[in-house]
Amino acid sequence: MSPAGVRVSGRVWPSEFAPSFADGEGPACAPERCVSIGGRPGWRIAGVNGSSDRTVGSLCVFPVAFRPMGRCQRLFAWPAVAILAAVAACLGCSSISTTGIEPVAYRPPPADWSERPFLKTLIPSNDRDWTTDQAVLPTAEFRGREVTVRNIRNIRYRTIDDFDVHYYDRTFNLDQVTSVDFIVVPFNDTPGIAHTMLSFGFENRDYVGLSVEIRKERGEKYSPIKGFFRQYELMYVLADERDLILKNCLQWRANVYIYRTKARPEQARKLFEDVLHRVNKLAAEPEFYDTLTNNCTTNIRNHINRCFPDRVPYDYRVLLPGYSAELAYDLGLLDTELSFVETQRRARVNYAAWLYRDAPDFSVKIRQTVDPEALTPATAAGAAAAGSLPPR
Repeated sequence: MSPAGVRVSGRVWPSEFAPSFADGEGPACAPERCVSIGGRPGWRIAGVNGSSDRTVGSLCVFPVAFRPMGRCQRLFAWPAVAILAAVAACLGCSSISTTGIEPVAYRPPPADWSERPFLKTLIPSNDRDWTTDQAVLPTAEFRGREVTVRNIRNIRYRTIDDFDVHYYDRTFNLDQVTSVDFIVVPFNDTPGIAHTMLSFGFENRDYVGLSVEIRKERGEKYSPIKGFFRQYELMYVLADERDLILKNCLQWRANVYIYRTKARPEQARKLFEDVLHRVNKLAAEPEFYDTLTNNCTTNIRNHINRCFPDRVPYDYRVLLPGYSAELAYDLGLLDTELSFVETQRRARVNYAAWLYRDAPDFSVKIRQTVDPEALTPATAAGAAAAGSLPPR
């Protein structure tokens, strides 16, 4: 082997680029794995001969010898080259000189993903600079019929941007799950769009809420358009109801509706277990949020259908979750003793949440209290007689 390089197909290559070539011989790869371009040495993606790979930008390539190509081969070679060039451009590859071969230094992906927004959309991650209220993921540890839920969130808000974040762990007996409620928070400016949540009740009158959300990085805000393009990770927040409801009632000034479902205790338990298994999966395998297919309402629907197959069909009210409570009512998942309009009126908890915001039995009080603004004159007298109207 000549110190100046290696002669392959009539051309001398720098030896550092072709250590596996013998003088006058072709490359050490199978001919069908080689690509020639216009009579010039072609390029091959790394992985065939790892010892002689060279890195250009984000792609590993090394020169291979020219081999005459038939007309059909040339026809399909150029689209392949065009696709390779497009991928290289998207990944930020350096240009490849056609007048000579020059080593190009490897540049690792930037530590700050924001420098390359495209890279962020390739792989979801649990390791980013998250906002304070979403920095910690919950997990669940099962031991027989008991489960210890870690990192249940409890935020005390002064304003929407000024708050104290606390977390606690709690062990639950799965046999003591008694109920599950459906919570809907319509957007103020577009009521057809809403955030949906679940809340699980226990025999000791304790409640744990589930909120499926985008996991925001510092400085990020929610945009439904960005949600189509893998710009957010998905997060399951397990929190006490005071956290979830007061944030929406008092800080966002949105209407909050808590609908009591008709789920039996054994059904609520099955749903709670399924939610906790998904919590653990997301802690180990992050996913991207998607505005249409992987959001708060579609995840709730998936949980229900995994536990009770085909219970909730795909409906436009899943895509427009502001109407999801009406869908649940039509499917018999909610109490249908009253009309839906009256059920919705009684489900609003804004007034009670404000009134009992500091009460130790907050979750119990807001379910026992009827918002006077939700009552018609005909039902107000009955509610007052039953003691469900708050004091003035």
